[in-house]
Amino acid sequence: MNKHTRRGVTMLIVLAVIGASGLLLAYAMGSIVDHHRQGRLRHEHRQCRLLSESGVDRAEAQLAADADYTGERWQLAASETGLAKDAVVVIEVKPSDSGTQITATTNYPATGQSRITHTQNRAMEDE
Repeated sequence: MNKHTRRGVTMLIVLAVIGASGLLLAYAMGSIVDHHRQGRLRHEHRQCRLLSESGVDRAEAQLAADADYTGERWQLAASETGLAKDAVVVIEVKPSDSGTQITATTNYPATGQSRITHTQNRAMEDE
């Protein structure tokens, strides 16, 4: 093998190593992005569930103060609540066979195509 051929082979090996390193780096970055996205979605699902539970608790408190309470659209602005995004909880209070049915449906974030919806129900028996 002459000197030029060895240089050519060495150059091809170096390019192959750089290419493989680039592919490995791209795969690692994709995994990091996916992991971050999944963590964010888990957090948003948990936040949505907690807001629905809070909506049901809010309805119980409102019913204790006003027996004619039928529900509301509870808007939570991120700037006022410390939430990452605006949220809306629709609370409905309806009579049922055994008492009162409370339903709280949360949309988080309040608008957009990628929002999460969670509904929490609670039955309250008449005393």
